[in-house]
Amino acid sequence: MDSWFEMISGAKKIMEKYSVKKIMEKYSVKTCGYCLEVQVDPKGHKVRMCKASKRQSRNGLHAWQEATIEDLAGATVPDEYRSMMRLDMGSPERDEVDLVA
Repeated sequence: MDSWFEMISGAKKIMEKYSVKKIMEKYSVKTCGYCLEVQVDPKGHKVRMCKASKRQSRNGLHAWQEATIEDLAGATVPDEYRSMMRLDMGSPERDEVDLVA
């Protein structure tokens, strides 16, 4: 889990270095209020593919809202995804790059 926090802090540093806030102000970034989808566009798409549970009344439509930096890096991981996170992952070495799918 330490590597996860290290990655998040590194991502935030990169985002600050390249002034992602300025980019987000120039280009509209939206995130769904119910699922993890992010859209970079003036308005979100209308494809009915929101897979959030208990949202059948929305019939699969996303609920677009303005994104924050925490939505892009450093967001909390939902409990249903924690079991899928691998803690033993590492970056491939230069000679292993061709073997990575």
